[in-house]
Amino acid sequence: MSIEEKLRELKNTYIAHLPDKIMEIQRLWDGLISDWQKDAFDELHRLIHSLAGSAGTFGFSHMGDVARSADKLLKDYRDSGARPGKSKNNEFELLLNKLSKLCTEISLTSKNDAISVELSLESSQESSVPIVGNRIFLVEDDEETAKELSLQIEAFGYDVSVFGQINDFINAMNDLSPAAVIMDIVFPEGQQAGIDAIREIQRQRVLHLPVIYISSSGDLKTRLNAVRSGGDAYLTKPIDVNLIVETLDVLTSFNANDQYRILIVDDDEYLSQHFATVLRHSGMDVMVVNQPFETMQALLDFDPELILMDIYMPECSGMELAKVIRQNISHINIPIVFLSNETDQEQQYAALRMGGDDYLTKPIEDNHLISSVITRVQRSRKLASAITRDSLTGLVNHAKIREQLEIEVLRAERQGTVVSFAMIDLDYFKSVNDTYGHVAGDHIIREISRVLKQKLRRTDIVGRYGGEEFAVIFNDTTEEDAAFALNKIREEFAQKTHFRNNEEFRVTFSAGVSGFTSHKNVEDIVKSADESLYLAKSKGRNCIVIANDKS
Repeated sequence: MSIEEKLRELKNTYIAHLPDKIMEIQRLWDGLISDWQKDAFDELHRLIHSLAGSAGTFGFSHMGDVARSADKLLKDYRDSGARPGKSKNNEFELLLNKLSKLCTEISLTSKNDAISVELSLESSQESSVPIVGNRIFLVEDDEETAKELSLQIEAFGYDVSVFGQINDFINAMNDLSPAAVIMDIVFPEGQQAGIDAIREIQRQRVLHLPVIYISSSGDLKTRLNAVRSGGDAYLTKPIDVNLIVETLDVLTSFNANDQYRILIVDDDEYLSQHFATVLRHSGMDVMVVNQPFETMQALLDFDPELILMDIYMPECSGMELAKVIRQNISHINIPIVFLSNETDQEQQYAALRMGGDDYLTKPIEDNHLISSVITRVQRSRKLASAITRDSLTGLVNHAKIREQLEIEVLRAERQGTVVSFAMIDLDYFKSVNDTYGHVAGDHIIREISRVLKQKLRRTDIVGRYGGEEFAVIFNDTTEEDAAFALNKIREEFAQKTHFRNNEEFRVTFSAGVSGFTSHKNVEDIVKSADESLYLAKSKGRNCIVIANDKS
């Protein structure tokens, strides 16, 4: 089903349920006239507020305007603290009559005419273009430079496609979205033809394309134009391959191929499904929660990178829920973006003080929603990377790997699955530093980091535990299977030849594996893996030892 068909179906469902919503609003109001109850008033206010936000999203702006007027009137009632008089009652009833008439008109129109829904995305074809996580496009018209650079980059595990002409590169972008682009600047078409091409491509995209510019010139004006076109890095020739690979490692770690995980918390089922459909169409992984009390479980199961949350919900407001979420230190840095029809700035500020990071007013255009989510998640990822990642390898650091292990163990316990943990240590690493220098040592550390990331699954979590020690969390994997996977990597890595000052040398590693099947808490799992690693060292190194098989 196409995106247009999905949104059309949602709109039709929304229209079908609209009369019931208006009837419920009318029923609550009629009850309040005879018996003014706070709970009934709060529910009426919530339904009116929800209608004001959802009507515009589904294309019924007039109904949204009327609902907003009714919402404002209810706020006046609430703020005054007194039961409204006859004139105010009449004013609200007039608005209810308008809503009822609009509902009838909308229902009749939907029966007589075909409803067309168009998603206003700047690049509707982008989601159909497959994204390849290790594919790099190199655009360089100097054949020798392109050949040498591509071979060097491929040695680090990337798959490089070379384009000598800009038009060939542009045509390829229609069929495949790479993890990143390395773009020369000067071409026969112009002194900044590479920048011009990237500027146009970025303009047409919803998701940002990571770009590294390479050039013989490093003047400020050219660098400024590169930044304005959407470039992420600028390297001058001759190119240091280690520097360009390190830059690629950083940029591709934020690639859209790693789907943004978005949690939507909104009691309006149809509106939340509309938002979810739009975000999924842009390549995001979305989970919807319509019952606020299910949010905490969703946080554990889904581990979102951003929460889109309505403010007015039954039994628990968005502001209250945000404060509850912030009480858990594991969730304290998840961006919370409030979605609401609330236009009162004081209320918006209050929502932000309660734990929100941003505020979007309903109705919101699809493009605005997408760009707001992308911008916030990208910023959050970069901030998290600076805090939780090792600067040399780009792997998660000691503190983060321990935190993540605690999360995975809790998840395994709750879902009845398994999780394994491995401690890895480079053998005789001190002698590498002493013999070949710390530059060579850093190269080995980066190399094993890259190998572990490339050879293991995307669901496995690799971290630098400290110095020459590394750790891996294997989700849904027994200790035996984790050891088997690591042993294949160990065998390959042991055969790899390294060079320093025209000297050849090889490096091996040892590992200890433990897991949730043997131990039920994080401390015991880590201790057991460490003891198994020590045993692997004592057995001669260059081997893997499983915690429950130390013979």
